[in-house]
Amino acid sequence: MGMTDTDTIYVVIFGESLLNDGVAIVLYQTLVHFLDVNMQVDGEAVVAASIHFLVVAIGSLLVGVGSGLCCTVYYWAFHGCQTPLVEVLMFCCWALIPYY
Repeated sequence: MGMTDTDTIYVVIFGESLLNDGVAIVLYQTLVHFLDVNMQVDGEAVVAASIHFLVVAIGSLLVGVGSGLCCTVYYWAFHGCQTPLVEVLMFCCWALIPYY
C-alpha cells in the first residue's frame, strides 16, 4: 500500500491538527479548573496548573491507547466471524467508547 507525497503531507497535517485540538482542550480544562476570582497567580498556582495539565494529558493518552489496544484485540479475536455491517457498526462504537 504505497503512499504518494500528497498522501503523506495530508496525514502529517491531519495528525498535527488533531494534536493541536487535543492540547487546546486540555489547556482549556486546566484553566477552567483554576478559574477563581480571588486566586493569586504565583509560583504555587503555576506548578499546580502544570501538574494538572500533565495529569489530564497523560490520562487522556492512556485512555486512548487502552481503547485502541482493546479494539485491536476485539477485531483480532473476531476476525472473519462478523458481517461487514457489524464490523462497521463496531468500528463506530469503538471510536465513541473513549468519550464515555
